[in-house]
Amino acid sequence: MSRRLPSVHRRVPPPGRASALAIGLLAAAGCSLFTPADPEAPGGDPGISLPILTIDPDSALASAIRGIQLENENLYLHGFSDSALSTDVGFHAFFDPQDLLDYTVTTGSEPPSDWRHGDEETFIPQFFGLRPVPYDVYFTQDPNRPDDLPNPDQDVIYYRKYRIWAQAEPIAVGIADIRIQRVGVSGEWKIVQWVDRRDTTASAVRTYGRRRLDAAR
Repeated sequence: MSRRLPSVHRRVPPPGRASALAIGLLAAAGCSLFTPADPEAPGGDPGISLPILTIDPDSALASAIRGIQLENENLYLHGFSDSALSTDVGFHAFFDPQDLLDYTVTTGSEPPSDWRHGDEETFIPQFFGLRPVPYDVYFTQDPNRPDDLPNPDQDVIYYRKYRIWAQAEPIAVGIADIRIQRVGVSGEWKIVQWVDRRDTTASAVRTYGRRRLDAAR
């Protein structure tokens, strides 16, 4: 199966199209949103400029996707809203109920009552460290749910199936409802909410949400 990712350029995606993946992985083909140097180790990246995310909501998801591909924490987190910045709203992640139950049973601990930007900062370096190889990242339109565009200039919800691979090994598989809004004085698009769900066709592989919970131990 080919893992070459499509290159598509558009402003606000129509429902039923896999636009977030397309824009998100334009970076891999040299999109002008990103001008990365050679990938470096997780975390540090003096050669990678953070993109301005004012073009369209796809750019926020693009920053997160490209951050995973390059194992670059700053680029990844740049796509998420951070309430520590006075002009941003807070980011919140939510989990599949079965993942919450499994976490409680296997750890004997209560899952976190809320998941915010600070938790994401703790999680992402651990996620990068799961396997010592580059990750392949795929986000595609959920064919069963068209995107929700209540105010396409300010607020959108993308419904995406995701697959993250470490070479031939699936690392995270699931479905995400990703809310992206314009925030801050500059009006950059940022991910403000991520609702994670299991994909019943691939339930043997941990979801991204379950990987987040693993980092909460």
